[in-house]
Formats: sequence, C-alpha cells, structure tokens
Amino acid sequence: MFNIKSDAPDKYEKLFYVHSYNIDNNRTLSIPSLIEFMLETAGMHTEICGVGWKVLKAHNVFWVLSKLFIKIDSFPKWNENLRIETWSIGLKGVFAQRCFYVYNENGNVIMQALSDWLMLNTITRRIVRTDKFMKSFPYRNVKVLEHDIPTMPIPENLKTITNLNVQYSEIDMNGHMNSAKYPERIINAIGLKTINKTKLDYIYLSYLKETIYGESISSKIEFIDNKTCVGQITDNLDIPKFDMCLKWK
Repeated sequence: MFNIKSDAPDKYEKLFYVHSYNIDNNRTLSIPSLIEFMLETAGMHTEICGVGWKVLKAHNVFWVLSKLFIKIDSFPKWNENLRIETWSIGLKGVFAQRCFYVYNENGNVIMQALSDWLMLNTITRRIVRTDKFMKSFPYRNVKVLEHDIPTMPIPENLKTITNLNVQYSEIDMNGHMNSAKYPERIINAIGLKTINKTKLDYIYLSYLKETIYGESISSKIEFIDNKTCVGQITDNLDIPKFDMCLKWK
C-alpha cells in the first residue's frame, strides 16, 4: 500500500486559461484539450497526495483511463478561464472512480464527468489490484451523476475513414498512445461540418486496449441517428481498441 500523505486533500481544483492552441474553429475549447485538462487535474491530485507518477513508477505501476462520460452544458471560449474540480469516489472492483466538475469563469458548472481508471504493471502491462495500493486514498461520497457510466452499444461494420500508424507526437510518458489522441482521431474522421452542427449533450469514451508507437490503427464512424455518432479505433486485425459516442442536443 502507498503511504498517502496524512494531510492529503479529498478534492483538488486547478485553474486553466483557454489559449489559441486549445480551441477549435468555433473558438471554443476543443474536446482533446478538455480531456488533457481533466487528466492534468487528476494527475495533480494524486501528486499532492503523495502518489504521483514518480512514486507509481518506483512501484512499477501506472494509471490508465478506462472510461469517461462527460455531460455538457457549454464549452469555455477562447481567452476565458475555467476551473476543474476533481475527487475520487472510491473503488469499484478493479476500477478507481473519479468525478469532475468544470466551472466557467463566472463560477457556474458547465460540465460534469465520471471516470473509471485501471492500474497496470509497467512491465507486464497487466491489471493490478487497485486496492492493494490505494485503499487509504482520500475519498468523497459525492457523485456528479445519478448513474454509473452507461455502456454504449457500438454497431458492427462501421465505415473506415482513415488508416494511419501511431505517430511520435501521439505517445505519452507511459510509452503508449495519449488518452486525448484517441478522440482526436475520431473527431478528425467525423469532419468539420458535422462537429459544428449544434451543441454537444454528452461525450462517452471507452479505452479497450493499449496502443503503441508505430502500430497501424483505423478510425471508423457511423451515425446511428441525426444526433448521435459512434466511433471506433481498431488494430490491423480489426480488434477494437477504443469506442466513442458523441450525442448532440
């Protein structure tokens, strides 16, 4: 078990500024940048609790995002500030669950998110029992959603849009594809006109298999109605690695 700091806070918040390189063509925060901000906030919370990346590495373990469900009211705009608040709500089987609130610069909640995380061994890349390390981590019994992350059915035979090897710029410090790069590929496959058509209601992400540098992967999408698009990333054997669903209002 890790030595969690005695004064470890049960929640953490971080301020962000929306720069020009964080926005899409609507001049609002892009989905990949939003996910990067959330992951940065979660990582900083574990860091100040005494179980950051370096501590995990010394124990040959690291965190991977398994699922993320984001309920959206609005997106921050270019040159605006936002605040992200996060906390852990405890363990559920092998998963550690974490909640997020995103506030605009007026202090209003504009997004709520629930996430599931897995801990992997750095050498074997196999799942490690989370409670072995995180049992004493500070938890809050405050959920942002009334339900757990729903399972989104993905239709078979989605339309393949791109086939492209994993690039250097897509790899993170754990040696695999960055969590924000998966949805970026799906968004690129959907295209500009569709992404811009109306406001998003929610985003669902499910990470199924690790993806490494140089690996050949395909991006696939399908609209199941005029407000819902599902996407999937598969390997060269057509085995799913990542699922995504975007629902517009």
